[in-house]
Amino acid sequence: MCGIWGIMKSQSRINSNDIEYSKLAAKKMHHRGPDDDGFWNNEHFALSFKRLSILDISPMGHQPMVSKCENYILVYNGELYNYKNIKKTLENKGHSFISTGDTEVVLKALMEWGTNALSKFNGMFALGFINMHDNTLLIARDHAGMKPLYYSYLNGNFIFGSQLDHVMHYFDHKDLNINIDSLYMYLAVGYYFAPNSVFKEIKQLEPGGWLKISMDGKIDTGMHFDLTEFYFENQDNKYYQKEFEEKLEEAVISHLISDVPIGTFLSGGLDSSVITGIVDQKLDNPFDVYTIGDFHELFDESKRASLIAKNLKQINHHITFPNSVAKYIEQFSDAYQEPFGDYSAIPSLMVASEAKNAVKVLLSGDGSDEFLFGYTRMEPMLRAIPYYRLSYKIRKVIDWISMKSIPGLGYNNRNELIVASQTLIALREISKLGANTKNISSHFSSHDSEELPNDIFIKLNNVKRYLQLQMMKLDRSSMYHSIEARVPFLDKDLLKLTIAYRANEITDNNYSKRKILLNKKFKQLYPNVPLETGLKKGFVIDLNKHLDSDFRPLLFDTLSSDTVFSEYIDFEYGIDQIKKSKSQYSFYAWVLFSLQSWSLKYNNWSKSLAY
Repeated sequence: MCGIWGIMKSQSRINSNDIEYSKLAAKKMHHRGPDDDGFWNNEHFALSFKRLSILDISPMGHQPMVSKCENYILVYNGELYNYKNIKKTLENKGHSFISTGDTEVVLKALMEWGTNALSKFNGMFALGFINMHDNTLLIARDHAGMKPLYYSYLNGNFIFGSQLDHVMHYFDHKDLNINIDSLYMYLAVGYYFAPNSVFKEIKQLEPGGWLKISMDGKIDTGMHFDLTEFYFENQDNKYYQKEFEEKLEEAVISHLISDVPIGTFLSGGLDSSVITGIVDQKLDNPFDVYTIGDFHELFDESKRASLIAKNLKQINHHITFPNSVAKYIEQFSDAYQEPFGDYSAIPSLMVASEAKNAVKVLLSGDGSDEFLFGYTRMEPMLRAIPYYRLSYKIRKVIDWISMKSIPGLGYNNRNELIVASQTLIALREISKLGANTKNISSHFSSHDSEELPNDIFIKLNNVKRYLQLQMMKLDRSSMYHSIEARVPFLDKDLLKLTIAYRANEITDNNYSKRKILLNKKFKQLYPNVPLETGLKKGFVIDLNKHLDSDFRPLLFDTLSSDTVFSEYIDFEYGIDQIKKSKSQYSFYAWVLFSLQSWSLKYNNWSKSLAY
């Protein structure tokens, strides 16, 4: 796991300022890779790299990695779990290797197959690959967006990097403009999802996407992994408990490859308990497990985690949530480097802070809810499926009868249902903040294909949109403390099964009991633990409590500040609503606070990265 940055200059040459900037960028992402750094440049390209050594911790894994012929150069952030199989294939084609890690495999796979290599990769990654034969730069991102990658092409300069700030700071602030549509979308969902960012001129590469730019400025783009196509390719895969468990175990085993210590998150919920239990079966020696508790009496699962932990050969680290979160609020904008409206990121930062003292790798239970219909909000959506099979005229009669009192009904189409289920702040409330909400629905329509069954449509949109939020939270909170977080539920081979699972196969008749297949696995792993102790309630903090304590003055001072967002959002209205009904406005408060605190921190950006 690492941090990467690079530039391609098509209309001029790399100069001393570019080289100095590449070094400053590396310095500022030290947390993403404190073990090593590296730099490379020629007349038109410059690359910088920070390394968190996980596989082949010897100097053989140093980056930027240059091929023996010196025509190919790679910077790569991530892990390739099937790299040994790809390595064997490449050896059969005549390639030789001097290292034992995955970076050299990625380099030579791209040399051999070009962009076709990307579909062969099973792992998490973001990369930049220079081909000196045709003077092109290729950037690419993994299938699930587990690793971040930002880019911009302005004035003949193509910049990419692991962090938004390292792209934006290269330019004069006058060259960058606030992306208004994305800002309003942020208010609705609490984050910027690909391909958008805070600025019009800076994009996020989409999960499963690649982009190649040549010296004449020609840009080619493509997808090595498309979620909808992936479903149609695998839609005939039916649910079989045994096959699911076999693939899940294979995924966990592949995610255990490491030359450094490994641990797991254990919230006490179903997903992390199953992952931790499989790890316990596969590892001979005790491993570190991290739980957190006492952060919200309604959601504290630490007692469940402790009960589960007694069944394992592990070293359990219990973290108690402090009375004050001021320290972690201060860390927040440093860790996320952009507005991020999910305050469950705070306990995530706390766990990573503790784990860094013992491990470099943590396995997470994230990623199953999206593919296995695990979210509570999916229940009314799934129940409404028959309604959306009816004609529009019949639906209008039902709407009139129900007066929109039945959850999941009353929307013009299933896309509106998706929007309503995934917005943190209601659209009518966003409008009162001064936002134009008419384009928000269009951001959710990328998977509204008539060929998709309704339950699969719900699944794919949750994967496409909400999963980005989860992966952003996991990457930023872990990497801020130099921890590599791995997600076995997003293993590509496992997804070939779970992408096709229909709601009526893996839930009960009224969709109230979901993830039945994980329940069965839980019973196998913990036969002496009652199943209800494995059911996850949530992972949030009681922000309302802190609205009455140390957070309150900081919140209102921040929201009252004059920033670049002040002309687009009525923060005074927001403050008024929070004061009137703080118990209902915790998400509301944090979405606005994160936006303003980021703006204050980065308001005076410059090429010097002096922030």
